[in-house]
This record gives sequence, C-alpha cells and structure tokens, in this order.
Amino acid sequence: MYVVARKRVLRLRAPPGDRNLPGLRLLIAPLPAQDFERRFTGAAPQRGTACPSLAKRQSRATKPKLWRDLPPHFNGMPEVPKRLAPSRDTLRELYLKSGNRCAFPGCSRLLFNEKGIFVGQVCHIEAAEPGGERFNASQTNEERRQPSNLMLMCYDHHVETNDEAVFTVPRLRQMKVDHERIFSDVVGAIQKTVADLTELAAPVPPTNLRRMNKIVGWGLSDPELSENLQELLPVLERFFKLPLSTRQFFRVLVSRGHRARWGVDLEASVHDVMQATTVSDEDTRGFFSALDRCGLLTDVEPDDFGTEQVGIKELNSGWTFWSELRTFCETTGLSLALMTDSLDFSHLDQDDPVEAPPSDSRIARH
Repeated sequence: MYVVARKRVLRLRAPPGDRNLPGLRLLIAPLPAQDFERRFTGAAPQRGTACPSLAKRQSRATKPKLWRDLPPHFNGMPEVPKRLAPSRDTLRELYLKSGNRCAFPGCSRLLFNEKGIFVGQVCHIEAAEPGGERFNASQTNEERRQPSNLMLMCYDHHVETNDEAVFTVPRLRQMKVDHERIFSDVVGAIQKTVADLTELAAPVPPTNLRRMNKIVGWGLSDPELSENLQELLPVLERFFKLPLSTRQFFRVLVSRGHRARWGVDLEASVHDVMQATTVSDEDTRGFFSALDRCGLLTDVEPDDFGTEQVGIKELNSGWTFWSELRTFCETTGLSLALMTDSLDFSHLDQDDPVEAPPSDSRIARH
C-alpha cells in the first residue's frame, strides 16, 4: 500500500501474517515521484514533460497553506483592525486632485512648500484604527486606506476636523468632493477637450500687503497700504488670466531683469531670456505679445551695445511693484514662483495691523 505524505510517496507494510491491516507500521521508504507514476500507470513519464503528480503539486503551491495567507474574514474569522499605509497609486490620485491646496473650504495653504517639501497631512475620513475619529468597524483595513476615505489638509485643519460632532462623515465626504471637483475637471478637460485652464485656477490675491510693507521697508500705514492695494488688484486680475506658460516666462523676465531707465520698472535682454528659456522664436513672440496686451511690458531702446531690450512697466503711480516683489522674495527666501506660477499672493500679507507713524516721519514708498 502506498500513500502520499508531506509531498513524498511512502510504502506502508502490515505486520507478518496479518492481512487485515490491524496496525500498520510506517516504513520510511520514500519513493521518487517518477517511481510512483511508473508503479501505478505502468509507464514512466516522458522526458521533458511534467508528470501529473508534479503538475498537481505545482497547482497546490499557488493555494494558501497557512491561516495568515488566507483572505480577511475567511470562514468567519474577524479581521484585526490595522493601520495600512496608502499605496503609491492612492497618494498619486490624492495629490493630483488636491491642486496642492488644503481641502478645507477657504484654506489656501499649500501642501508642498516653496522648497518642495510635503507639509500637508493625509487625513482619514473614517479612522484607520479603533479609538480614532469616526472609526467604522464594518470597514476592512483595505477599505480604510482607499482614496475615497482619505483627503489632504494642512495640519491646523486636520486637527480642527477631529471634532466629530461638527465634522461628521457626510460633511467631510462632501468637503472632499467639492474640493476635488475643481481639479478633477482640469484632468477631464485635458483628456477630453480643449479648455480654458485659467478659469479653473484658484488665485489668491493679497488683502493688506502688511508683510511686504515690513520686509521691503516702505513704512506705510494701513490706509496708505489700502490705496496701494486698490491700484495693484486690477493689474493682478489681468495677470491671473494669463496661461501658466506665459506667467512662467514673465517670471524669468523679472528674475533676470535689471534696474531700468526712467519710466520702466525692469529691463531684460531679449537674447539672454531666449537663451535662458530655450524657447523658440515663435513662442517668444507669442509670450511678448500676450504680456504686452496685458499691459505688463513696454518697448525700450536697445542698450549701448545695440542689444534688444524689453521693459517691464511700472504701475500707473510709478510704483515698481515687480522689482520690489523680487526683493521681497530674495529677503524672505520665498520662491517667486509661488506668486507668478501658483498665484498665491497671500504671502505678502500678515494679520497684525500696522500703526500709523507720525505724519512727519512717514517714509515714502519710492
């Protein structure tokens, strides 16, 4: 008699004189799988082909052998709640739909700072583990780390939304849907049709200019800053409507520009800008044309060596805003791209009001 034990063929022999097999003794006499096939089929397996027993073993190798290999809830066994890290695909989807902004309504904080470091928070709508906010025991561990249960917020709003009484599951889900719809529409527009992406951007204009006032050293009071703001906002409103590539080109002009002659904020060499950006002549003419129509550029005379120059306009009052914005960024260490590319001019503000200095000690802005 032969049996298969632990994937090996073993021969069983009864005690002498007893053919009813009352007590089998196991003789450790393993047979190779080929001998087993030869003994029971009458023919050895052909060379170069797998015998049936080997094929059967290979099929069994793909089946779970241990309890830990079985899927959750197998045979009624409960799954132990465990925090699982989001997958790379899940994080990619969340970042793509976030627009690099906190999902909390009205919050303009970036998820990646100016140094490219992720400073946001991956937040669970229904908690990953028991004891957490809005934990749902009926979810599986895998369901808890799906994009539908996660959203990206800044640290402050992550803490604020821990108030379960105020921020319920339906409210957070609606918050996530409302925020991601904006940037999901951008993705859909790219895939399906040509869209005006500038209409889907979310620019953040300045509200008080107090931080810029302090950094650049204007020494102006809040009423005076309010006057400057009223002059600046129409300019920024036109700037916000420019495509991203045109704004990026303008950033190069501001970065490479030098103090200009009277009536012009900054001057830049057309040749230097073209070399720095490696854009074609046709694209360069298109960028210059768009910026000129926006009222940001003006024609200037070539320099003493005959090199063609382009000028960045002052504001109507003579305010050299763009060169002072560059000075502000250099002093604070902020990237100019935060304003020109991401359209987040809130960095120019601060909350503390400015006390008006005595009238005889006010410092002129220019």
